[in-house]
Amino acid sequence: MRTTNHSLEPEELMAYLDGELTTDRAARAADHLRGCHECQEIAADLRGVSDRLLEWRAETPAMAAPQGRMPVIRRPIYRRPFAWVLAAVPCGLVVIMIVGVSSTFRTAQVSAPAPASSYLVAQNAGREFPATREFPATDKAVRAVSEPEPAAPLIAHSARLEMVAHSFDRSRDALQEILKRHHGYIAQLTVNAEQSSARYLEASVKTPASQLDATMAEIKSLGKVISETRAGEEVTQKSLDLDARLVNARNTEQRLTDLLKHRTDKLADILTVENQISETRGQIEQMEAERKNLNNRIQYAKLDLRISEEYKAQMGSGSQSTSTKLRNAAVEGYSIVVADMLGVLTGILSYGPILLVWSAILFFPMRWAWRRIHRDPTES
Repeated sequence: MRTTNHSLEPEELMAYLDGELTTDRAARAADHLRGCHECQEIAADLRGVSDRLLEWRAETPAMAAPQGRMPVIRRPIYRRPFAWVLAAVPCGLVVIMIVGVSSTFRTAQVSAPAPASSYLVAQNAGREFPATREFPATDKAVRAVSEPEPAAPLIAHSARLEMVAHSFDRSRDALQEILKRHHGYIAQLTVNAEQSSARYLEASVKTPASQLDATMAEIKSLGKVISETRAGEEVTQKSLDLDARLVNARNTEQRLTDLLKHRTDKLADILTVENQISETRGQIEQMEAERKNLNNRIQYAKLDLRISEEYKAQMGSGSQSTSTKLRNAAVEGYSIVVADMLGVLTGILSYGPILLVWSAILFFPMRWAWRRIHRDPTES
């Protein structure tokens, strides 16, 4: 038992001897050992114990003579490596069989709808064919299922045609007959038939997109073509976006309607839901109108048509007489004079009062200034 207090505990002394203390703590332990004989004796004893432990060697026990059979220690079967190998082989075979059966089943499903090929007919007749024979029908069916054909793009066709008609008088009736044969119609028509200028016909024609070429070919036969323009706008992406927006709006309307049916809260909340339903319904109707207009553009091509006549001026045709020209000039001059007089009178009535007011205000200052400027120098 230690009778005095030491700053170094036995555990720390053992750690110091083993070299496990930090640098500063080891320095303090070394200083303490230099001045403490009791701790030096304990350190010497600990070093002796460590040296004896290092010198100790375990002796090999003598093997006893076997008496009878040695007992056999059996390990569990799940710890034996060969057991895992034997278990992996049948499991792998089972997996390979399942994959092969599923692949065969999928191939049979794909090739089942295909028409009967020569291979099936020959097999029913009892003839044999080599396994490497190719079957085009089955391959086509597999490719058709695995690689679906892309959808055709949606095109809005438009065209413009300007021409001079051989006979302007029958061009309108001929145009009606052509559109009737090709299931088209006139959306807008303008006819100018002044006697003193060339007559012309402007029309906006709608015809099925598949009949546009045939319709234009027959219209061209009515006269001489001056200019022709064709255009096609792809609206596939626009159509897909519109469909997606329409589906989302309808789903939103359905959810709001279901929410309103089971709503038992305050009146303000119910009115808010009803306003949202009304707003969503308006958006749906607007998108449905856009969808209808887009379908109409895709199905019917637009053709802007201008048909003019070959104008030939005639002597004395449409010219006015001298008396008529004089009368028209006199009437025009009278109208100009009356208009000018009315303009002057209107200006006087509009700005007269304000001019009088300012004249009255500025009269006396201007009079005083005038007198001051023209004052006689002798008067002072």
